Amino acid sequence: MIRHEAGHYCVIWISTKAVEPSVCSAAEHLLRKDGNVRAEWLPVVEAMAFSKLVASEVLGQAVKVVLILPDATAKNPVENLYHWVHSLEEHPFLAPTVHAALERARDLFVAVNGIPDRTQAEVARRVEQLRRHRAEGIRPSPQLGYHCRNCVYRGCPDFEICWGDRAGDPQHMFDLHQLYAVKDADGWNPLATPLIRAGKSSMYDLPDEAIAKSAHSARQEIQLAHTRPGKEWIDPGLKPALESLQYPLHFYDCETWRTVIPPYEGLRP
Repeated sequence: MIRHEAGHYCVIWISTKAVEPSVCSAAEHLLRKDGNVRAEWLPVVEAMAFSKLVASEVLGQAVKVVLILPDATAKNPVENLYHWVHSLEEHPFLAPTVHAALERARDLFVAVNGIPDRTQAEVARRVEQLRRHRAEGIRPSPQLGYHCRNCVYRGCPDFEICWGDRAGDPQHMFDLHQLYAVKDADGWNPLATPLIRAGKSSMYDLPDEAIAKSAHSARQEIQLAHTRPGKEWIDPGLKPALESLQYPLHFYDCETWRTVIPPYEGLRP
């Protein structure tokens, strides 16, 4: 979404991933203590930086970027808010009423303004590099690393273009639970990247001492112990937990509701 206001354009990004401002600020949810963007937010923030770069060039004006995030702790003050919003499509005359309802519900969301300078500079550098490669007819060499775990081509033949024979490793380190928690010697960055660039790809290439320091070591060690021999693992606490349940059981499938806007008064995003 892009909006013109007070002499500049504003690109608005909306995420469905909720945050808890009571724990820390919305910006702190995105950034690590060293000022770098957290791995789980990096694709979003880099896409924001790219949109700002493109919009600035196309429009020839200053461009701001804002990320809107749901507040997981805020309660919806308006009954049927979602339906009010969608009623505008068929009943535009309801606009004043809907806008008033949205104003009451604005505390359901928090805003993060701007993009870290280092992220914006890195995206600009990559764009300029790709432009040079295109102009010179150079095919860029892939920079493999931890970031490849979410590649849209993973599991497809195209993944082999970058990864070669390592693409089909049946015990790929990308399949390790919470791989991001296995850090390098500095304790900030995933150890996967230097190992991958050294020709490694298996989860068993991760050193035992690095796994032991991981915040998710217990779960990771279980996976490593059972993956190689191909054995299943059942938590000893599962049977008594199931036996303690009182029937009939009732389930609510949250995936049947596809909007972040709570449907009823008193519910949270």
